[in-house]
Amino acid sequence: NLDQDTPRWCTSHGAHWIVKDPEALGAYLQEEGIALRRTHEDAEVASTLPGQSKTIIEVEWDDGAVMSDRELQRRLAQRVLSGGFHERGQAARELDMLMRQETGIAKARSVAAYVRTLAEAGEAVLVGAWHREVYRILNERLADLNPVMFTGSESPASKKRSKAAFVAGDTNIMLMSLRAGAGLDGLQHRAAHIVYAELDWSPQVHQQLTGRVHRDGQGDTTMEYWPVSTEGSDPVILDTLGVKRWQSDAVIDPKGERLLEVKADPDAMRRLAEDYLRRRGLDPSKPPAERESP
Repeated sequence: NLDQDTPRWCTSHGAHWIVKDPEALGAYLQEEGIALRRTHEDAEVASTLPGQSKTIIEVEWDDGAVMSDRELQRRLAQRVLSGGFHERGQAARELDMLMRQETGIAKARSVAAYVRTLAEAGEAVLVGAWHREVYRILNERLADLNPVMFTGSESPASKKRSKAAFVAGDTNIMLMSLRAGAGLDGLQHRAAHIVYAELDWSPQVHQQLTGRVHRDGQGDTTMEYWPVSTEGSDPVILDTLGVKRWQSDAVIDPKGERLLEVKADPDAMRRLAEDYLRRRGLDPSKPPAERESP
């Protein structure tokens, strides 16, 4: 029973639940036959798949491409830290949207340059993104290479044409939504390179997109490229991805070894707000009335 089991295995942090002991939960689910995990380390699975490589690339922040409302961001960050329960939640959602979009836009030209390098070398590239303005910039900068789109805004017929063009080799670039492509198969026969133009808070989102090419039928090592910035939301999201990946891996594979154990942080948005204020010379530990805008 979900209502009974959730408090047993999780602790409440506002509107979210954090698993208290991921390894114990994973073991329980497998013992009860609720979960059956086949990993890439299983002999049968590993024998059919080449390896996987991940490269983190620091890219420039293009401040000229960003037109965010700094004052609005500052107020939202302060509300995340000091507002009432409902006010904090609303402010966190708005700050998340603004910061991730700003980060994606500020990186887009650098990401496009990197994608171009791969595509012009003859590699087929799957590019993961989320915000429409980021897609616009990528399409504009890569227009001569005829990228195709596979996002939530395209019709089924348009997505079918995009896939067909990509698989046939008519283009080396497919721009895909981070959360699109469920059930999509066939890309593994054409591509082994993925560039994450934007990041998602959930490691499973990245894993699923990578799974579009890292699957049965792939003949080459899957190469993931993560262009990241030292500004914006990237630093906090990267840190949080380590936390969430550790939690999900422990639940899915309780007996698996991990290189690093990290303590789950239930309030990533609070850290994002604190980081934003510090970068602008404001002390997040002070009440809003005592903070002075630079």
